[in-house]
Amino acid sequence: MWDATRSSLECIGGSHESMILVTTRATVVAETMHAFVVHSLPELSEDDSWSLFNRVAFAKMSPEYISILETTGKKVVQKCKGVPLAIKSIGGMLQKRSHPYEWEKIERSEIWDLLEGDTGILPSLMLSYKNLSSSFLQKCFSFCATLPKGSHMGKSWLINNWMALGLVQQYENRDLMEDIAEDYINALLSISFLNVEERDGMGEIVWYGMHDLVHDLARSVSKHELLLLEADNQVTAISDVRHLAIYEHKELKTDCWDKEKVAIENLRTLAIYKNSPGGLLKHVKYLRVLDLEDMGLKEVPECIAGLKCLKFLGLVNNPIKEFPEFITKLFNLQSLHFNECDQIKEVPGGLSNLVNLRHLDIPGLIKLPRGVIGQLTCLQTLPILGVREGGFQISELGGLPHISDKLEIQGLELIKSKEDAKSASLSEKSRVKKLRLFWNTDNDDDWVKHEEVLDGLKPNRNLRLLDIQGYGGENFPSFWLMRMDMIKIIELTDCRRCRKLPTLGHLHSLEKLKIKNMESLECIGVELYCYTYTVGASSISSSSSSSNSEVKYFPSLKQLQLLGLEKLTEWIEPSSGEWNIFPLLEELQMEDCPELKTTPYKFHSLEHLTVKNITSGLLLSKILSNKGSVTCLKIVQIEGITEITDLPEELAEYCTSLKTLRIHRCQNLCRLPESLSKLISLEVLQIKVCPNLVSLPSLSSLETLRELEFYNVGLTSVPEGLQSCKSLERLWVDCCPKVETLPDLTGLSHLCDLNIRRMTKMINQPPDWLYRLPCLTKLTIGGYLGRNEFPDMSFLWKITSLEALNLCGWGKLQSLPEQIQHLTTLKRLGIYDFKNLEYLPDWLGNLSSLDALSTTRCENLRKLPTEDAMKRLTKLSYLTILECPLLEKAVKVNGTEHHKISNIKDFELETFDPTD
Repeated sequence: MWDATRSSLECIGGSHESMILVTTRATVVAETMHAFVVHSLPELSEDDSWSLFNRVAFAKMSPEYISILETTGKKVVQKCKGVPLAIKSIGGMLQKRSHPYEWEKIERSEIWDLLEGDTGILPSLMLSYKNLSSSFLQKCFSFCATLPKGSHMGKSWLINNWMALGLVQQYENRDLMEDIAEDYINALLSISFLNVEERDGMGEIVWYGMHDLVHDLARSVSKHELLLLEADNQVTAISDVRHLAIYEHKELKTDCWDKEKVAIENLRTLAIYKNSPGGLLKHVKYLRVLDLEDMGLKEVPECIAGLKCLKFLGLVNNPIKEFPEFITKLFNLQSLHFNECDQIKEVPGGLSNLVNLRHLDIPGLIKLPRGVIGQLTCLQTLPILGVREGGFQISELGGLPHISDKLEIQGLELIKSKEDAKSASLSEKSRVKKLRLFWNTDNDDDWVKHEEVLDGLKPNRNLRLLDIQGYGGENFPSFWLMRMDMIKIIELTDCRRCRKLPTLGHLHSLEKLKIKNMESLECIGVELYCYTYTVGASSISSSSSSSNSEVKYFPSLKQLQLLGLEKLTEWIEPSSGEWNIFPLLEELQMEDCPELKTTPYKFHSLEHLTVKNITSGLLLSKILSNKGSVTCLKIVQIEGITEITDLPEELAEYCTSLKTLRIHRCQNLCRLPESLSKLISLEVLQIKVCPNLVSLPSLSSLETLRELEFYNVGLTSVPEGLQSCKSLERLWVDCCPKVETLPDLTGLSHLCDLNIRRMTKMINQPPDWLYRLPCLTKLTIGGYLGRNEFPDMSFLWKITSLEALNLCGWGKLQSLPEQIQHLTTLKRLGIYDFKNLEYLPDWLGNLSSLDALSTTRCENLRKLPTEDAMKRLTKLSYLTILECPLLEKAVKVNGTEHHKISNIKDFELETFDPTD
């Protein structure tokens, strides 16, 4: 495996200063990878070991306990021998023990005397396992070994499998097994038996991982109960196995279970990924967990009907079209998962028989028979629900007290009254964290009903995400929105009648606010920050106070998006008192608000600013002219600001942290800050379609610049100081007709991607420095309007580092330049805009190193090279065809060219370019 890995990495190539870093615990791997430097990490020092242990074990202890336990703790640390994983695991386990006897018992354990070499298991990890709080937790941990090393484990996948196998111990005072199982996960996290791999936008953990050494422990303690089959493993007897997992087992032999005498009565888990179960499903009568993932199943196997003990059924990522009736007879089912089975659109009414069902996941579901969901009172995970006449009714949610995590309801325009909406009892569902509410307002003008229904759908105050789409009311129910104390994300989309936003400024947990496509919104006023009411002739703010202390509005907001607000003209600040708005705002995105002229301009924590398709340049200039707003900026993206003529000098003077500056489609922009070279952190400068920008200030001090791109810009020459950009890796000067050549770039030793499309002079007389760029691996040329053929391409042979070539055609061309066939070391070839090209030449078969080939916008192209020529491309793994309609048709199944691509690993007919 490592030989193949090394070869693949070497084929990728790169600059002469690039390197491959391999981390491993095995010296043989370092030898196989031909490492020229091997750095052996020593164990942690005694002081570092104690510091790490101290942070973990004593994190929640009072000083008096620490002083009592410190001596024993140091002895335990010495036995961990400087291994961080061992220290974290044993420290996490001792964190929950405060009696000196418990610590001394761990320190004196005979397990420390076991030699790691005998078992391959660290004694400290075995000690942590032995001291898990219950045998249930131990079995839950060992079950994790049913996944191969390096796999990610979903939170719900772990919990649902554990429950199905009866590994979750229930208590009289706890209602839900899921809560207990989540405590198990937290216990394993605390001793580093699990680690966090990924969190969602609200910070909730969605994927867990397991260290390889911990996985070895799980495999060891599961003894003979677990059999994990991967490619090239051999199957012998499996009669004692309780958990069997098969992963792409190419040479799977099924004789051992096809024989009639073998009855696999002990098997409780069967997980098969990208394989065929053979005859196994005929014998597994007592399964609790069946997981058949990505097996190409077009229908659910009928033999599943006999698995009466089944509690977990997963059929993820299979092209199944129908939900079979026999599943409704599996009365013990707790979890039913059809993720990524988008062709299933309806379920039978018999689904209501599954009264033990707790988790139902069918993402493409459209039709639900009336009353089915309401009878499944144990349900916690629901599919997307659509209110329909004769189908699902909103009142069915009223009898489901345990709905958890996310709830999405569509078709809310069909709810007839506020009382019907209240019958869902959403306010009582404290376990729902994400709520998405959808109206289809195309044929519904009853805005009063919309307001009443939304008011009746008042959710619980524990909500973390609220997404409202298509709401047709004129106002939002500020009463319950103002009380969403725990809310982190609010998204309001397509609320076409709303003329003002709800009051949200006081929500202390709100981190993201998205306002999109609200076509009646003309002003974002003071009501956004605080609630105002009228007494007599006076307006009083809800934040009014006799105190002179500063009021913070949106105290935790980090991301604000204002998108598609076509009538919005002004966004104003609070009107009175001492206030501070958006103190933590990091990202501000304003797009497609063409009439917007006024905004706040003080954003002291702003890091990412996007302003797109807004006519006036005044608001952008005010923000970028404010020293406080630009100090923290890292990314500025400007597009379609038609009235802007220049960028303020303050941007370059004070924005020393700016890393990315993108300017697109600013037709009247004619000047950038003269002090542009003061942007000492700038890494990416991209300017596109700015025809009036004829010159740029010097780039002489931009030593960190890695990417510089000009496309359709009115430049008469490239800016001065380009040779000083020593970190430059990507340089595109594309469709800039007045720029005929480039200066000597010999010193740019990192330059690997060069685009000089339409620079005819550069190709007619290639400069010598072009051959002295040691890292130049990708070149884009062509687009020579007015010529009947490509210039002499023989200069390409001198660029010895070249691996990727993009050829851009033009109207008169009917063929590719034949000299390309001699570039036998070329790995990637892109063919663009050859309008009259009808076939790819057979000499492409001479490109023996070609790994990726793409054709884009070649509208008359209809043929690949001959089959013999394609066969000579033995390394070709990626073929991409984009906007070439004749060739796209020809390469599809039953097309005239399909037989030529049978050996290509990845074939794409979409917007993907492997040369990028």
